[in-house]
This record gives sequence, C-alpha cells and structure tokens, in this order.
Amino acid sequence: MRVKFLHLVAFDQPYPPDYGGVIDVFFKIKALKQIGIGVILHVFEYGERSTSDAVKKMNFFCFEVNYYDRSLRSTLKNGLPHISSSRKSKPLLNRLQEDDHPILFEGLHCCAWLGHPALAKRVKLVRMHNIEWQYYSALFEQESFWKSPFKKLYFKLESNALRSFEKIISAATKVYVISSSDLSYFAKEGYTEEQLELLPPFHANEVLNASTSNKNENGDTEKPYALYHGNLSVIENQEAALFLIEKVFAHLSEYSFVVAGKSPRQKLVNAVKAHKNIRLVNSPSEDEMNTLIQKAHIHTLPTFQSTGMKLKLLYALYNGRFCLVNDLMLAGTGLEEACELANDAEEWIVQIKRLMGESFKETDIEKRKLILKEQYDNRRNAHRILRFLSENHT
Repeated sequence: MRVKFLHLVAFDQPYPPDYGGVIDVFFKIKALKQIGIGVILHVFEYGERSTSDAVKKMNFFCFEVNYYDRSLRSTLKNGLPHISSSRKSKPLLNRLQEDDHPILFEGLHCCAWLGHPALAKRVKLVRMHNIEWQYYSALFEQESFWKSPFKKLYFKLESNALRSFEKIISAATKVYVISSSDLSYFAKEGYTEEQLELLPPFHANEVLNASTSNKNENGDTEKPYALYHGNLSVIENQEAALFLIEKVFAHLSEYSFVVAGKSPRQKLVNAVKAHKNIRLVNSPSEDEMNTLIQKAHIHTLPTFQSTGMKLKLLYALYNGRFCLVNDLMLAGTGLEEACELANDAEEWIVQIKRLMGESFKETDIEKRKLILKEQYDNRRNAHRILRFLSENHT
C-alpha cells in the first residue's frame, strides 16, 4: 500500500538549513515532497529560528505544520536526558494519535513518546544523526572545568542519561543510521539487519559544482589557498582549526590559508593574528562562504570526533576541489576514494605541499560524480524510505 502521508517530528525549526542536523531534516522533507509524500511536520520551537520566512518555507514543503514549545527549564526527568525530556510534549502525543500515518522521529531528541503504548501499533522510524552519548562525552572531554564547570557537569550527566535512554529505539520499526560506523555500533548493541538501515544524510547539493579553473572573472590566475570552514563557535571546530593553524599552516609560510566560519572564539582570533599567511573570515555571508569554498584549491577538514556525518565534507566535495581529511572525518562515510588523507601534522604538511603543486582535473570531477551519486542522491534515498513504508503500512 503506497503511503501518502508521514508524520515527521523535528528537534528544531528545519529552516534555514544552516547547521548539521537541520540540513538533513530540511532536505529530507524537500526530497519526500518531490516524490509525493505529504509531510505532517512537528517542530519544537526555541530561540528565534521560526521567522515568518521559515514558517512560509515549511508551509510550502509540508502538508501540515504543528509547533510546540520546548521546555528549556526541563531537567533529567525519570531518567530522560534533557534533550528528550524538554521535548516531551503532550499536545504532540495527542496529535500523533489522530490518524494512523507512519511517524519519523528525528534523533533521540524527539523519542520521548516512541515507546508509548498509544503508538505501539504504528510504523515508527527513528533517524539517528550520531551516537548521542558519545557526542556528549566528547563535549565533556573538550570543555574546560575551570571556565565552565556547570557546562562540563551537564555534558557528563547528559552523556550518561543518553547512554541509558538509547535503548528506547528498540521500539522503532526501523532505525536509519547516518554512517556505516554507526551501523556497526548498533549491530554490536544487538539490533538486527531488519531493524537497521544505513541512510546517508540528505543535503543541499543536487549537482556537482566543482571547478577545475583557478582563474578569476578577469581571466587572471589566482594564487591558490587552502581553506578550513565550519561553525567556529563550536568547540570541536575550534580545536580542529587551532590544530591546523598551530601545527600545520604555521610551518607552511610560503602558502596562503583561510579559516572561515561563524562566531570564532577569541583564542582562535588571536592564533590567526600571529601568522601573516593565514586570513580569518569572521561570519561570512552565504554567498561569501560559497565563493571561498568554490575557489579554494584544498579543503583541509580534520575532525577529532568520529560521531555522526560531517556535512561540510559533502558540501566541499560537491562544490570544491581537493579535500584533505583525516581518518575520523571519513569514518563510516564511504568517501575514501573521493578524498586525500592525512592524520598527524607531518602528513598534513606533506600532503598540502603535494596538492598545491597539482591541478584539479576533469577526471577528478567525473570520478567524484560517480561516488556521490551512488550513495548521496537525495531523491534515491527518499524513495528508499517510501518503499519501506509502503511495504510495512497497512
């Protein structure tokens, strides 16, 4: 029986798609609409994301949109982690019971009602964006006790609660994981092949826009540079940028480097000032960031967390030239053949020197197209959801 409608419970306003999790949610909704599924969206509001533009955009892509307040004062209730207890909305549960359409819960954030008896007979999907308890454990390790003791304690408590709460996803009909490494993790936790499926992230890229040209609008050849980009207010990204600046870029004074992203912390600003060959672009506009990405000769993208899928890697592969990454950035992505590899500082230095002397060719683009289409085509992956729902919904 072909499914026509799907409830989708989102942890945040999906528009604008300007950070990892909501990028996957927004472009999943867009792809589902394109193949004829009416999405009944449930959004938890907090902050200032639900602007009039956001509301109009989601009303266009969805059959119906419902908004709920997130209880940010919520604490660890009945063992629930804060990210889940703060989204335990009774109006949401009531709305889900008004019909028998399948339900997609986005992340553990939205799974407070997943095991509720009233939903026991429903087809329920869970999208796992990463291994949440591991993510919060990494945040705990990175946060300074002396600067933010309460935040560090919160990360520890949340990690412990998430580790326990994770078992709730056994109540799902299907669990969609975002990487092969996450697939292996849940298989080791006892989930069966029937329960699990690898579903790569949905993203903004429909065609590959990488260019082999390094000439500007006037036809002049531009000096090549390497780029690191990301949300620079996030600890994980700051640590990656500092590693590149202090251990790699500082030892390559003959080359130019750019670090670009939202709200860099002062420590990062000071680190860039110490080196004439490094430029910081603070909170660039979308157009500015796109230009930086398309013109960079090398995308330097290390990470020190293997959790989840780094969507900025996908964006760089669709829109940029060489992508130089470490093993943790590649973990579970299946993108090894599309990237260059470096792990310790010495390898990064050697690889940057090599790539700065190489041209990005049409053959590189064609090879990349094949790799990305095989795994990361949004419409193809939306059809995979539709097929499963149609086979299991009566």
